[in-house]
Amino acid sequence: MERITERNFEMMSGKYQKEQLEIEARLREVTETLNESYEKSQGIRDFLSLIRNYQGLKELDATVVNALIDKIFVSEREKSADGTVRQEIKIYYKFIGFVGELHITPTKRWTALPAKHCTVCGVEYVPGSAISKYCPICAKKVQREKSNESRRRSRTRDRQVCIELSAKNDRLT
Repeated sequence: MERITERNFEMMSGKYQKEQLEIEARLREVTETLNESYEKSQGIRDFLSLIRNYQGLKELDATVVNALIDKIFVSEREKSADGTVRQEIKIYYKFIGFVGELHITPTKRWTALPAKHCTVCGVEYVPGSAISKYCPICAKKVQREKSNESRRRSRTRDRQVCIELSAKNDRLT
C-alpha cells in the first residue's frame, strides 16, 4: 500500500528477522536447559526410589554398592612438599552421576525413622512411615488376613441378600 518507503521496510524487516533469530536461539537454549533439568530431576527421582530399598542399612556389601554406584575413579597418590599424601576419589552414582562434595541437610521428610518393634512378632524393623505397626513380613500377612475377612463378609452379605429376596418372592407367590 506504499505507506512506508522501501528503505524503511527493509530496515524494519531486517530488524524483525534479527529479532526472530535471537528469539529462536534463546528458545533452543531454554528448551535444552529444560530438558537437562527434567533428565536430572528424573535421575534423582529414580535414585531416591532405588535408595529407599536400602533404608536402615547398617553395613555396605557388594550388592548394595553395585545397586547404587555406577563407577568409582581413584586417582594416583600425590605427595606434597609438607609430606601429606592426597588422593582423589570420585564416585559416580547410578541415575545421577558424579555429585562432587555432598552437603546434604536431611529434612524431616527424608530422615530415616527410628526403629520400631512389630506389634505382631516383636521383631525390630525400620518403618517406611510414621504410622507403620508391623514389620514387612507381618504387614503382608495382616493385609492378606484383612482381605480374606473382607471377602468373607462380602460373601455373607450376598448370601443374606439372596435369602431375603427368596423369602420375599415366596411371600409374593
